[in-house]
Amino acid sequence: MPILFPDTYNTLCHSVKKGEKVSDSCICPRCNSQGTIYFLGKCVTRGIVWLVDHRHQFENISIPLGRCKVCKHTPRVLPSDILPHKEYSLEVIENSCRIYLNSPDKGLRLSVKDTALSHSTLWT
Repeated sequence: MPILFPDTYNTLCHSVKKGEKVSDSCICPRCNSQGTIYFLGKCVTRGIVWLVDHRHQFENISIPLGRCKVCKHTPRVLPSDILPHKEYSLEVIENSCRIYLNSPDKGLRLSVKDTALSHSTLWT
């Protein structure tokens, strides 16, 4: 399970410094200790679809890894605009939800048909 960073991807990229604490409020998903996750100085690559000028744009981005000082667990540190296990950014998902909510006479599948998003992305 990833650690959630309380800001956007751009802010996260500028905040990553090896050995610095991620946040005082973050909790290790393995040992439940609070404020013990530090940036490891390593990243993993992950694909994400952003909303750029009202169009979907795929990008491979770097997600920093953290390390718990107590149990040595190494979780990913995800920003607030990227959800765990989702290919689309939060902005893309919100936009698709807005389309669905503004189309009361259409069902979910028809509402998101033109967005290239699978309707199942909005289920969970």
